[in-house]
Amino acid sequence: MNIKQAIATTHRQAIYSKTQKNADGSPYNVRVNGKCKTWKSDPERFLLPVKRGLKIYGYISNDNAENWVTA
Repeated sequence: MNIKQAIATTHRQAIYSKTQKNADGSPYNVRVNGKCKTWKSDPERFLLPVKRGLKIYGYISNDNAENWVTA
């Protein structure tokens, strides 16, 4: 995933992990929970809020974006 793909995501869109798997072997997935945040002073930096299940929240950022794919 790169910054253009992160900006193009929509609310509740599924994003899949390249490295983690569920117990049944399917890819670990999260869904987009908000708008992608970007910075003018650092154009390569982004922060995309995601959610898994009912209580697990997190972010996809430029630091861990290589581990995620949208399709």
